Amino acid sequence: MKKEINTKEENMLKEALVNVTSLNFTKSLLSQSYQNYFKGHENEVIKMLNEGLSLLHETAKRNSRKLPEISKYISSKIFKIKNTSFWFGQMYKEYKLKVRPLEDFSVINQFINPNDSLLCYGSGGGYLALFLSKKGYRVSTTDVLNHRTDEAKRLPFELIKSNNELPFADNSFSATIVKAVLHHIEADKLPKVMRELHRVSRRLIVEEDIYNISKASPELPLLIPSQPELKKFILLSKEEQFQVLLLIDYFSNVSIQGIINMNLPFQYKSIETWEKVFDKFGFKTKKTQLVGFRKNIVHKTCHAWLVAEKCHL
Repeated sequence: MKKEINTKEENMLKEALVNVTSLNFTKSLLSQSYQNYFKGHENEVIKMLNEGLSLLHETAKRNSRKLPEISKYISSKIFKIKNTSFWFGQMYKEYKLKVRPLEDFSVINQFINPNDSLLCYGSGGGYLALFLSKKGYRVSTTDVLNHRTDEAKRLPFELIKSNNELPFADNSFSATIVKAVLHHIEADKLPKVMRELHRVSRRLIVEEDIYNISKASPELPLLIPSQPELKKFILLSKEEQFQVLLLIDYFSNVSIQGIINMNLPFQYKSIETWEKVFDKFGFKTKKTQLVGFRKNIVHKTCHAWLVAEKCHL
């Protein structure tokens, strides 16, 4: 069933798309990453990107209710994501199957142990879970949508009928990996989700899109020399940083992949705010790692990883 964009989400999206500073920063980020990955198709992919973003910008100005419709057109007609013979879809699938999971594993590897039982919450296409399984880890997957890639369908999967309930026994997993998922959960539903994660898992490994970065972050001096986009990002206003995260999230999921029914309440937070959320629901944050705009990510945005252990509730 098609999910109708609600008024609050629509207004947030419209404001971001008509904000020239936020839109141009997003275009610059995507242009860099597309040129870096889609070798041999640089000119073509930049033309596609510019056409897609221009359509979204013009639609937001005229009639933002048509944004899902325009996104469907961008996905099917410009990027032709479901055309298995078109180069973009082929290369993007290869990226999601091999490149991105390897990038994620390079960070996650330090937070998991060989004997861990793992849950990928909000597993999406199942690419990371599949990669972890091939590495020998015991992995289960779960999501509110079932859009697993064919390769991931051999893994255990549970369809969540509601974000509020997980179909697993208490302490079923050593660790739950929650990769770029929590900002897709509405504020009023997050408490129940956190309680369920606390119930089924002893450790959380969370990747989130981050804004309002503290100037005192110890990673900044190490990251900025190799990430000029991070230096520019932290100079944007807090509102513009938020809008950049929003635009990349919407463009990559809805306009590129055509997931029109994806839940997008745009609940981004700072690292410090996520730490407070975890503490409130019985997790003690043991490690935070700002990774910023990683070079090999196609739809790169400002990321951080947080690891939290279950304690009280």
